[in-house]
Amino acid sequence: MKKLIKKEKGSVTILTALAMVVLIGFSALAIDGGNLYFRHMNLQDISDASALAGCKELIKSQGNDNKKKEDAFDKAIDYMEHNGITVISRNKHNYTAMIKLNDNETGEVLVSFPDGTKEVKVDLNIDTTLYFARIFGSSSSEVAASAIASSGGASQYTGGLVPLSFFWGKEEGEEEYKTGIEYELSLTSGDGESGNYGFLDIDENPNKFYEYLADGYPGTLSVGDEVQTYPGVSAGLIDRGIEDRISNCCGNCDEEENFDPDCSRVVIVPIVSDFFEDNNGKTWIEIVGFAQFYIIDYDKKDKILTGVFIEDVTHSPSLFDAPQYMVQSVRLVQ
Repeated sequence: MKKLIKKEKGSVTILTALAMVVLIGFSALAIDGGNLYFRHMNLQDISDASALAGCKELIKSQGNDNKKKEDAFDKAIDYMEHNGITVISRNKHNYTAMIKLNDNETGEVLVSFPDGTKEVKVDLNIDTTLYFARIFGSSSSEVAASAIASSGGASQYTGGLVPLSFFWGKEEGEEEYKTGIEYELSLTSGDGESGNYGFLDIDENPNKFYEYLADGYPGTLSVGDEVQTYPGVSAGLIDRGIEDRISNCCGNCDEEENFDPDCSRVVIVPIVSDFFEDNNGKTWIEIVGFAQFYIIDYDKKDKILTGVFIEDVTHSPSLFDAPQYMVQSVRLVQ
């Protein structure tokens, strides 16, 4: 009888030990697994933000492709620092950085450019500390996150569009419109095409022309939309609209190289097809893109509005085969 009791006690001890192992295993799965999931979600958010920031910088940066990539790399890593990651070191030659989240969690970031100067990819790897799983011999586990941001011409724009049209064609001898170069945004009354001088009647409401010229069109226009031309040179409305816009300058834009993006002199205009010049009087033309300009001057006598082409980044859907001089849209593709 005593032997039987001892055997039963031994069985209970073994079962208890097994139950403890199972319990610890489930605890490791719940606590460490939950921590790894939380860490992955956090790193994914940081990777997404860093890729978007890097891609925006890739568009804005001036210089050759290597300079653009270096600037994009720096911006992506800077965004990680803004989001709680400590950067131990960064290497611009291979676009890598050593990072840490705390004293025990370190890792590496790799920034790459899958499609030249159109895409930025961020790969982030961190060795994350484990707790209950240490009992089974594992003290850490690698958590990875990856994001790709891509740029392309914006397919639509909402709020602030000016009823001017920028022609699709380029100046003779130029490969594309260039940042910092002055362009005429309207035609003089002697050079108009069939009574059209580059102005648009965006929502078929001529009474709104001055308002949209001075304050911008509040609605949305998309590539492929057709808008009507606003023929003739309505001197009073044009003069008032443009002069009001220039006079509303925030005061921090003495030079086009040093403009405030929210300044009234910074305008978005639709790019229209070259069919514009073939039409007579009030007619429909197609929008093929959008461009951003800083208004330099308005010749009241000849009705010529001059602006410097600048680059802009928006979050609208993208046309990924569009020329670089269009307003660029940035979005996550992975």
